[in-house]
Amino acid sequence: MRVEPTIELFPVTLDGRKVGHVRSDHPGERDEWELHPDQDELLYLVEGATDVLLRDDPGDASGERVIPLVGGAACLVPRGTWHRQVVREPSLLLFLSPDSVHRPYVPDDGWDPPPSSARHPSAGGR
Repeated sequence: MRVEPTIELFPVTLDGRKVGHVRSDHPGERDEWELHPDQDELLYLVEGATDVLLRDDPGDASGERVIPLVGGAACLVPRGTWHRQVVREPSLLLFLSPDSVHRPYVPDDGWDPPPSSARHPSAGGR
């Protein structure tokens, strides 16, 4: 299932990096790959559980590395490395993020439909 997190940028920068957090209220996969060509990115998981997937090429899973994070853990994403997150449980992730490039991600079998409670009712029959 796709997760659509809430992203908040703080009104500060550090060495040219944006500072903020990503809140994900349910498990799921992020729908994009991200790469920072000029600097490393720092990720600190305040609470929850999230896997950070790293690849040299977003279209080639053969060399994928996974960094599992739980609350209180951190990792550095090396510059020039494509990455995205798979949220294992509701999470709050702090980031120090340099300029980035993004590519969309869609699983081979597409995205699961949202749970029935999240669907909008049809216009008919009311």
